[in-house]
Amino acid sequence: MAYPSLRRFGRSQGRLTVIKVVGGEMHVRFGQPNVDDFATRLEELGLRMQDLQPVLDKFGRYLVREHIPGQFAAQGHPKRWASLSPAYARWKARHFPGRPILVRTGAMKRGFRYEARKRSLRVINRVKAGQKGRGKPRWFYHQHGTGNMTARPVLQITDADRQKLSELAQEYLEASGG
Repeated sequence: MAYPSLRRFGRSQGRLTVIKVVGGEMHVRFGQPNVDDFATRLEELGLRMQDLQPVLDKFGRYLVREHIPGQFAAQGHPKRWASLSPAYARWKARHFPGRPILVRTGAMKRGFRYEARKRSLRVINRVKAGQKGRGKPRWFYHQHGTGNMTARPVLQITDADRQKLSELAQEYLEASGG
């Protein structure tokens, strides 16, 4: 018996059903095909996808504890940070000897945090630029650059990072009983 109403959810590949969603696809495996089980599982997945905070919390922790420190260690990856201008490099060598690019006191490097919610993840750093801590967070200027300063992005999300997020999401969705 065919179930035409279920075709709109994806395409069947034997026991594997592929469901296309905005930004990617989801693979769902079932034992013997059973429309009632399939519909129940889709409903469970739909409910679980309404609150992705556990996934985003793990990914945020990964970004702050591994990705960002890795960026500082590599001086940018995959795109390396630009060298300091000669004049600024001389000034920094006098005032902050031996400190690498983007590190003076270490406050910005240590200041990264994240906020995970049901459907969003935000990386933050409240260390401010400018006199007496007024202005935008300092890392904003490094991430995007200015008219006088080359961008040296601390967050460079790679395919490996996207794969990490995908694995965390898959693990979370599979834990819902599938």
